[in-house]
Amino acid sequence: MRLLFVSIVVVISIVSCSKDPTSTGLKQISNTDIITTVIFDSDPKNINQRTSNYNFVLVTGLSSQIIIGKNNYAESDALIRFSMVVTDTLLNHLQLNNLIIQSAWVTMDSSYTLGSSTGNFDFSAYSITDYHSGNYWSLGFDRDSLSLLTYDNTNQNVNTSAAVVDSAVMQFNINPNLVMSWLKADNKINNTTNKNLGIILKPKSSTNKFFGFDATTTPPTIHVACLLPSGVLDTAIVSSNNCVHVVTPAANVTTKSDELYLEGGVSLRGTLYFDLSSLPKLSIFNKATLTLTVDTLNTFDGTPSSADIKVQILADTAAKKLADSTSATSMVRSGNQYSGDITWMLQKWNDGKVANQGMLISLSDELTSVARIAIYNSTAQNKDLRPRLKLYFIQKK
Repeated sequence: MRLLFVSIVVVISIVSCSKDPTSTGLKQISNTDIITTVIFDSDPKNINQRTSNYNFVLVTGLSSQIIIGKNNYAESDALIRFSMVVTDTLLNHLQLNNLIIQSAWVTMDSSYTLGSSTGNFDFSAYSITDYHSGNYWSLGFDRDSLSLLTYDNTNQNVNTSAAVVDSAVMQFNINPNLVMSWLKADNKINNTTNKNLGIILKPKSSTNKFFGFDATTTPPTIHVACLLPSGVLDTAIVSSNNCVHVVTPAANVTTKSDELYLEGGVSLRGTLYFDLSSLPKLSIFNKATLTLTVDTLNTFDGTPSSADIKVQILADTAAKKLADSTSATSMVRSGNQYSGDITWMLQKWNDGKVANQGMLISLSDELTSVARIAIYNSTAQNKDLRPRLKLYFIQKK
């Protein structure tokens, strides 16, 4: 009898929990409270969108590496300064003026390349003679600062040779007379009027490649072989305390009207806007995915590659002002596409917390690369290649 009672309860429970409400139940639910899941895809809907490029002056002194080289769309110069503070023994010989510098050379650890492995790479090093905006250039140096700097290009190469020691280290020689002037300047020998403003490394016209060198963990290092009066050879080793690179865009760079360009170092950034006025207000977004397609034939990427794109929300498209500088989405590249989740951005727009002024798009590694990524923009003739936004959201039925 007890088993029969349990069975009856189970049957009643199953019937009561049927998937769809009965007609009686439906009458008790307001139509305004019924919700439905909607998929919104910018591709088949062909909604209005627009893209644009703009140039941003980047302070590359904040970069963890310095880059030297050039190609058909950009050139990068590097500035290096060594604070030539030496041991008491060498300082004593400097003061007595009986120190001889036999040779001096700089080593730099390679951390980045862009261009063909067989591409030509060479540079000249020149002594910086003046910086017309202070005692010496600093980490705040950018390409607008180049006009404030003077260097001795009549002396031609400060370096007498430049060579790749192995796959990870590059080395070039420095004129011993220049190094001696730095030693006297930094150690205030004989009330010298010499200045130590460092050197500028400029790629030669035949160069068609970029190299990046570590500027923080193992920064450029100068080795100075000093001959003492006793005949002993002493080598002073000093790491750079200040090094930056400056990327200048080439003139008359070829562009395509249906492409958006993102470039490191310069930095070239982009904006993207979708007209979302047709979306119902106060919707709840489950997911919003943005996809950008790359023109691989017009893209120049380095090693390590520019695998991520940063997307941020704009408060003012014209002024390129961000609504929230602390929030960003990282779009990851797979094949010829970058994609990322911008749900938080869509929710802010739809809730009215931020007016839809579009998005700012830039390379995540723009401080440490000179990559040029070509992305099909909102005017691409093939609509499948245009930026695409796909939304999943809940709205009241």
